[in-house]
Amino acid sequence: MKALHSVAFAIGATQIEIRINLQQLLMKRIILFLLISILSLSVTSHAKSTAKSLFAEFSSESGAESVNISPFMIKLSRLIAGNLPETEILKQISSVKVLDLENCSADVKSRFAKRAADFSADGMEELINASENGEKVRMFTINRDNLIRKLVVLCYSVNGECCVVEINGKFNLDQLDSVYNSQKPNHRN
Repeated sequence: MKALHSVAFAIGATQIEIRINLQQLLMKRIILFLLISILSLSVTSHAKSTAKSLFAEFSSESGAESVNISPFMIKLSRLIAGNLPETEILKQISSVKVLDLENCSADVKSRFAKRAADFSADGMEELINASENGEKVRMFTINRDNLIRKLVVLCYSVNGECCVVEINGKFNLDQLDSVYNSQKPNHRN
């Protein structure tokens, strides 16, 4: 049974009657409210940056250098590396992406810095958030079973270095640290 309400009023000699179905009106308001809510959520979610959105937006900028090392290339590099100490960590890494904006304009670096500051860490743990002389470094991980599945490193400043590194695999930070230390000039054999 529909709940119809009538409203009648007169304007001069003309009488106007309006019939309102309250259920339809209520349903239209609920649908409108839900649509506005969904649209505002989608706009808000697009304002947040993810590693994927940073690569998509900035890799085509003039002066940007982007490298994507696929799982196949990681496996191939294991064969080439042979018995080097770095080979152990290569077994744990499935892919690497690097975006370097060092040779980009100040405008591009400024936009990147703003987007990196809004980086969405949804589902990620922030390991490092450091700032020195206007340069910022943020490191995020996704961990499962005491292993890092994804590592995202953001380095940015308005006029300085701007880069993002994403490493996927199953590794721990000690393994990466040992490779990093073995690459320092004073630790090489």
